[in-house]
Amino acid sequence: MSPDQFVLLTTALRGRTRDAADLAELLGWEPGRVAAVLGELDRENYIDFDGTSIFYHLPDRRIAEHVVGELDAERARFEQTIGRVRELAEQLPPVMQNWWIGESSHAYALRVETIHAPHAGDELWLRQVKRGLPARSDWVLPAGLPLSDASASFDQRRLDLVADITAAGGEVRWIVTPEVIADREQGDRLMPFREAGVALRVLPDPPSWFWLHDREVACIPLEWGASAPTSASRVEDRAIATAVGALFDRLWDAAQELDSEAGDWVPLLRLMREGATLETAARVLGISSRTAGRRVSAAMDHYGAHTLFGLGAAWGRAGG
Repeated sequence: MSPDQFVLLTTALRGRTRDAADLAELLGWEPGRVAAVLGELDRENYIDFDGTSIFYHLPDRRIAEHVVGELDAERARFEQTIGRVRELAEQLPPVMQNWWIGESSHAYALRVETIHAPHAGDELWLRQVKRGLPARSDWVLPAGLPLSDASASFDQRRLDLVADITAAGGEVRWIVTPEVIADREQGDRLMPFREAGVALRVLPDPPSWFWLHDREVACIPLEWGASAPTSASRVEDRAIATAVGALFDRLWDAAQELDSEAGDWVPLLRLMREGATLETAARVLGISSRTAGRRVSAAMDHYGAHTLFGLGAAWGRAGG
């Protein structure tokens, strides 16, 4: 609803003015301007206007329909982005396979190391990092941190190296799923890594598990699409790592940022717009329900809303 529409509609509803000319006089507007705005409101089904007389409807249903429409449009845009990312992800394995075939036919020897073990990807990463700390370490972890009898040992070794990377000015980025964050055990295991400087984002249904060491080395599962692979290959090739890195960057841009800055309600409202409850959204963001409630209250104060419905409508009008 435009500012003119809002001012005219609220004034008309308050006074129940039936005549367009009387409404123009009440507003102090030119009759042509009033007629144009009334026509817009008529087309959007807020009122009925026949060119002279105004007939009113209860506005809550139309506003609710408008909010739902805005949310549906936003959801459609998000799903379109995810669709493009998934399409790229599906194209990556055959492209890489043909790259390897072509390079092999030209006597180019790829440096590839493959492991078959419960912690295959972790073991390959530990070996890689021992050769030198990366400036950036990127991971997609659809199933979160692997669970096994050796998990505690791997977690501690990984945590020590992550701390070394961030202390040296490096960057560690992980993409996980909402299910991983919502799982209490996974959430507890992830917390020390967040405290050590890991940047976490959430993405539903990422295409596969993989990791990157700068843009020099990529590790991918032998079966693309695996969420917790027990067989993985470390490929030391800049061109391949760059291609996999481009996929990661697209996934990272599409993922929901986990935010811990007090007072920032945007990530919380985005999750609630997607259907999450306040408690679930708080869990995903790694904050308490009390903190989440304070952020919602702050957002309501900021937008002058008195209900969550009103907050959603005001936030949508503001471009949220």
